[in-house]
Amino acid sequence: MPSALPYVCLSNIFQHIDKDQKSLYSCAFVNKHWCVSAIPELWRSPFENHQESKRQIALINTYIACLPQAIQKRLRISSTLTQSVTFNYPAYIRNIPVNRIFLSAAEWCNSKIEAETPRERMKKELSKALCRNFLGQAAYIDCLDITIANDFNIFRLYGASNKLPQIHTLKVNNEYYSDQFKTISKLCQNIQSLIISQMEYVKPTNYGDLVKIIQVQPKLQDLSIDSHNFEGFKVVWNGLVNSEYAKNSLTNLIIKHIYF
Repeated sequence: MPSALPYVCLSNIFQHIDKDQKSLYSCAFVNKHWCVSAIPELWRSPFENHQESKRQIALINTYIACLPQAIQKRLRISSTLTQSVTFNYPAYIRNIPVNRIFLSAAEWCNSKIEAETPRERMKKELSKALCRNFLGQAAYIDCLDITIANDFNIFRLYGASNKLPQIHTLKVNNEYYSDQFKTISKLCQNIQSLIISQMEYVKPTNYGDLVKIIQVQPKLQDLSIDSHNFEGFKVVWNGLVNSEYAKNSLTNLIIKHIYF
């Protein structure tokens, strides 16, 4: 019977329907066995699937309930959930979109804190606490999105040096913090998919460091470059064609908004 399928089989099936969140959510209500198998898939990329204000607030409420009591006490926050959480949801996250986490935390703060100064401060502190908890609880992180991530440097958080070297997908558009590109090239050398967007915002002095990220990836298969800046693109392109790793591993190259 389908309801008696082993966990490994169910998990494999659910991975193939992870884009259909409605169906996956329904699977979690079949029985306890299916629920335990479906929940990890539902919570792999929660910030990608909760972009409405009410859903963002509900999501942050759940994650606050999963924070250690000492952290909640230090931040002087608490979840409004009426029941304790059933699962350790931070353990299942595999995709960390830093800016979306900040925006979701901001929605929660806007709904809970009236005074502007403490509210703005809490947006950053809460999003940092959540990311720190994700890095500490997740078995591994597969995707990191640091586009428009100018609110804090995730690479300086506790746990970053242990979990971020494992990422397979990196999305980036600018170096918002000094030496961030250099940190990535040293720490993250297992990237298979690199997405560079809005490259026109990258300073010319950082082109070399961006090229270095590409050149140190022995498993890079997919590369996407979106840039209105031809000069910057030329530097990256020259670095790409001179990369021994890319020559052997790259299978998919997407170039956007480049006028030759």
